[in-house]
Amino acid sequence: MIINLDNPINFIIRPILEESVSSVDIIELRDSPNVKKVIAVIKFGQNNYTKNLTLWEGVDYDNIGQWTDTDAQARVKEICEGL
Repeated sequence: MIINLDNPINFIIRPILEESVSSVDIIELRDSPNVKKVIAVIKFGQNNYTKNLTLWEGVDYDNIGQWTDTDAQARVKEICEGL
């Protein structure tokens, strides 16, 4: 599911490589109740780089409860735009 960002952001791929992107593609959502963590695997950029984003963990995981894809999309956007 592709999420369009309101403003382009810069992801640091390596310390010497940076790419500005306007959208990211969530390719996988991993919910790990045993460790209280939800991770989104996103793909972005011309070379289809991937990055793991922790959406919720610990107390935040407990507080979100039964999250939806819409919740995950909003959280990815929030994290990305905060970078």
